[in-house]
Amino acid sequence: MEIRKMQRTGGSSYAVSLPKEWVVANSLKEGDRLALEELPSGELLVFPLNREALFGDYVLRLEGEVDPEHVLRTLIAIYLGGYDGITIRSEPVISEGLKKAVLNFTSRTIGMEVMEETRDTIALRELMGSPDVEPLKILARMSTMAMAGMRDVANCLERPSATLLAEVVERDLRIDRLHLLLDREFNRAMRHPLYAGRLGVNLTELWSVRNVSKTIERIGDHVERMASLLLQYGRPLTSTGLSELFDRAVETFEDALDAYTKKDVEGAQRIIDTAEGASADASRLPEGCGGDGGIYAVLLAEDLVRIISYSADIAEAAIDMGVR
Repeated sequence: MEIRKMQRTGGSSYAVSLPKEWVVANSLKEGDRLALEELPSGELLVFPLNREALFGDYVLRLEGEVDPEHVLRTLIAIYLGGYDGITIRSEPVISEGLKKAVLNFTSRTIGMEVMEETRDTIALRELMGSPDVEPLKILARMSTMAMAGMRDVANCLERPSATLLAEVVERDLRIDRLHLLLDREFNRAMRHPLYAGRLGVNLTELWSVRNVSKTIERIGDHVERMASLLLQYGRPLTSTGLSELFDRAVETFEDALDAYTKKDVEGAQRIIDTAEGASADASRLPEGCGGDGGIYAVLLAEDLVRIISYSADIAEAAIDMGVR
């Protein structure tokens, strides 16, 4: 880090000289304009005006037959890298499998759309800017959907509804998309501090939100698995112990989210303490379930224990934020 002195240049202006190495590296000369942006944390960011396009485009070049699943993974990695656009070039032509991979990619992500398609090229462009992204609101939306899924699955224990359970499975895909979006925004902010300022949070807050969103995404996966298990079983599943464990998981998750939002350290400590006995309680299941029902009750209990454990992780994040 360099330390430079401010100098007064007029009645109300101050000046700081710029390092020559930085000027040369950015191809700047006398008379070029620089942009100044004050971040929420108080730092002043200085950057060339030609940096407005912060993240650029990525060109993915492919040849011959390709595995669509490999292409999908690569596209998601590029998306998480934060690029403004993705251009796919395939020789000699864009195959049907590649087109399906691109369609799958756009359905799993938010903001990227196909803007051009030719014989050998597909161009995708981000249509959503940073002002549309509010990390805390996205996290709240993920939480709401995961909580709704848990309650829907609980309601289907005694009164199974294939329609409602299928909605829970579909809702998990939306949670995944929102998590990928937050992951992408975090990576962008790490590449350019200016971006975090535009999101209205500092890097520490964004790092925490991103980690909690991953935890909620994992909770959503367990909710989806429970819905799939009940769809497979297809009959009422009556167990007092299982119903009580459901109530406990919902309450723990809800309390952990509340503690995180309020940065409630004492409340988070209590949540972690009460979550520790969940595995022991689950080991006494199932009660009142015979045959296949007992097997499904045990599988559901395993998911609920994991949800309680992940909720404790959110409570730990609340403590981390509460002491900063």
